[in-house]
Amino acid sequence: MKKRLQQILIATAIAVASATSIKAQTISDFENLTLAKSDTFWDGSATPNGATFQSGNAIFLNKNGGGFWNGCSYSNTTDSSTSGFMNQYSAKAAHGYNNSANYAVVSPDLFGNVPAKIKLAGIAAGKPVNGFYVTNSTFAYNSMRDGDQFAKKFGGATGNDADWFKVTIKKWLGGVKLNDSIEFYLADFRFSNNAQDYILKNWTWVNLTALGNVDSLELNLSSSDNSGGFMNTPAYLCIDNFTTADVLLNGTFNIDNKINIQLFPNPASNKIAINMAVNNLDAATVSIYNTLGVLVLSSKMNTNAAEFSIDNLAKGSYTVIVENSNFKAQNSFIKQ
Repeated sequence: MKKRLQQILIATAIAVASATSIKAQTISDFENLTLAKSDTFWDGSATPNGATFQSGNAIFLNKNGGGFWNGCSYSNTTDSSTSGFMNQYSAKAAHGYNNSANYAVVSPDLFGNVPAKIKLAGIAAGKPVNGFYVTNSTFAYNSMRDGDQFAKKFGGATGNDADWFKVTIKKWLGGVKLNDSIEFYLADFRFSNNAQDYILKNWTWVNLTALGNVDSLELNLSSSDNSGGFMNTPAYLCIDNFTTADVLLNGTFNIDNKINIQLFPNPASNKIAINMAVNNLDAATVSIYNTLGVLVLSSKMNTNAAEFSIDNLAKGSYTVIVENSNFKAQNSFIKQ
């Protein structure tokens, strides 16, 4: 009887631990936020001195004044074709991640100089953020694709201009902004092969676990297209399924944002090629993680270019981390 009771207690402990592990993340999918009708948005215009909205364990900050807003808004608009400022709340994907209705629109400010801020709440505060899905807004995408009265067409007339547009995510912890950051390219025309140039239009996962424990995040946008000290590319991006880990992480990570991992093709079906312009690649480990942070592939890379089979991976977004004793760098791709 005593042995049987011990078995029951052990089984119960395992079940509780498993349940805790499964629930040890919270997804901010914005579906809890009510919009009066379809194809509309909330941009804080009713509270111009500053407002917030919450989804999951994350609080998104907004400020609206003088006819402009900055920070975070939310939307269910579906216009993926109309160019220009009047369509600033639409995702190029025309819907949220996985065809959901709502998503967040982030605009650091009109010129990209003031970061947008996201604070962690409840049990997520002071713990890691797993990541979020990101895509370009229709406004930014069309501007980069075609050019407009303010911004250039990416690639220029010949397609050879090395243009880029990226979001930089920085961490706050203990009330202090730290140097830890992750960069993610929303458009990249720096490849020697123009066929690899891209402007992101699908929802793609950005893995933020390398930032470690955080109280809040700030997001800023930058571009190769600038004039007069201001960015010409429209300072907008869209995010969805912002996922907090809700479990304290011991240890630190350092991502070297100066090192660029080139992935081709992206999206990919059967194989993914990794190219890196570094001189100290000896004994590097390649790790591929799914959106839950689970390691799905690990291998070695001793040359600047290597190819890996992804036949066995499910469709979705993946993060690639390449590291050795000298550096640690990351990028993402989509398996289709």
